[in-house]
Amino acid sequence: MADNSQPPEKNFGLLALHAATAAAFFFALQYWGFQTSLDLSIVWAIAGALGAAYLSWSQQSRNSGN
Repeated sequence: MADNSQPPEKNFGLLALHAATAAAFFFALQYWGFQTSLDLSIVWAIAGALGAAYLSWSQQSRNSGN
């Protein structure tokens, strides 16, 4: 198996990018797709970002062998 370990700074950057992308997607889906209110769209964006950050973190942890 290849060693795919990266410096922690890059891992955090990728995690943040994953979370920000998910937040933007969930916000756009809720606000413009489902025509929900602004506050509910923000709540869904935060929930989506937290879920994406957790999935990214768990995948990175599994790949690094921790």
